[in-house]
Amino acid sequence: MINCLLQLNGRLNYLKKYLLLINLFNLKNKDINFILVRKGLFVCGLRKMEKDDVVSSTPAATEEAVMNDKKKEKKAKKLAEKELKLAKKLERENLKNEAAKVLDYVCEDINKDNYGYIKVSTLQKYADSIMELYNLEDIYNFFVKSEDCENEKREICVDKNVGDVKDTYNEENLLGKKKIWVRGRIHDIRSKGSIAFIILRHKLYSLQCILDIKYNNNDKNMMKWVSNLSLECIVDIYGEIKKPEIPIDSTNIKYEIHINKIFCLSKTMKELPFLLKDANMKETNDEITIKVNQDNRLNNRCFDLRTYANYSIFSLQSVICHIFRTFLLQHNFVEIHTPKLLGESSEGGANAFKINYFNQNGYLAQSPQLYKQMCINSGFDKVFEVGPVFRAENSNTYRHLCEYVSLDIEMTYKFDYMENVHFYDSMFKHIFKELTNNEKNKTFIKTIKNQYPSDDFVWLDKTPNFPYEEL
Repeated sequence: MINCLLQLNGRLNYLKKYLLLINLFNLKNKDINFILVRKGLFVCGLRKMEKDDVVSSTPAATEEAVMNDKKKEKKAKKLAEKELKLAKKLERENLKNEAAKVLDYVCEDINKDNYGYIKVSTLQKYADSIMELYNLEDIYNFFVKSEDCENEKREICVDKNVGDVKDTYNEENLLGKKKIWVRGRIHDIRSKGSIAFIILRHKLYSLQCILDIKYNNNDKNMMKWVSNLSLECIVDIYGEIKKPEIPIDSTNIKYEIHINKIFCLSKTMKELPFLLKDANMKETNDEITIKVNQDNRLNNRCFDLRTYANYSIFSLQSVICHIFRTFLLQHNFVEIHTPKLLGESSEGGANAFKINYFNQNGYLAQSPQLYKQMCINSGFDKVFEVGPVFRAENSNTYRHLCEYVSLDIEMTYKFDYMENVHFYDSMFKHIFKELTNNEKNKTFIKTIKNQYPSDDFVWLDKTPNFPYEEL
């Protein structure tokens, strides 16, 4: 046991324990000399180790203090880094909040602010200062009429051989430096540096607007706000309208507005179901061309109706019904409105939609034929109706519809049914001429053909007439 204790690393505490054991053990005489020798050696070693321990105790304490200082420094450094990260995070959040305040800025006074979201009810308070709010159709028609008047004036001057005549329809006289308010949807927006280009759209008409913050007190927040506007937002813009030196190809109004104020009345979501510029592209069989699926169009029909072609189709439908109705009224026809819910089917040759009408059988009208004949029998002479009809027949072709709008005519004749045939012929020719001679209608037709290419519609001025005997 004693030998084992002497082998323990020479540490002082173990040596002290060994000395204590020597004094306590009651050993035999033969072992006393050995123990005394070992005791003397032990005492010498103990004294030497105590000296060494005294000498080495001071550096150990110093080293421990240095280690503690390093730990404290390391801990302080980590704490400083953590505080720095928190400060940077807080700074980023503040910047983010400030940016959000700029992007979501709400205007309360259009006389003080140059941009911001605004409610129509708030804008209504400044109706007197706005005076007149234009849409793009008004501006387009204004310049078209101005150009027509200018051309007419020049033709008069040429006919009269007048060399120097003051043109009252001069562009400078029309525009001058007048600033106007205009409203439209954002069709496209591009910003770079201190300049932003906005394309406004309304129906078929488009206008370019330019924002240069150099002329708006270098307001960078205004540029950030405008650049963040989403497509299809409705905005009111106030600025000076000018004709650019380089003609604009991307819009059909060849003027531009230099923006002084811009306010958003209706904000849209950032993610649109599809881009209108894709939906306006020409329909071709080319696989490379970007196409919008029909399902996507129908699922977002309200958005799809904003395309140029769809607007033109609905406008032409309205024009055709108007021409049809006006022509017949000028020829002493009476417009009637017949029932569409019937107790029995109105025609035997067509299948009818059967419905439950308050626990009774009901049918959707297949034709107003019966009611037209009743009117003729009542002495109306000439009647017509523009209304829907329903036929429960399978749509075997893409041109076959179960529901459509019918233009129905019923009239008497004096001597021969060919009187009616000639009248219908003149009516169709009148409709065709009105569609092709009117500039606005030409624009609708051209717009539709740009997306859905087709051949021009042609007809004969004199319709061939073949009597039955000659066939």
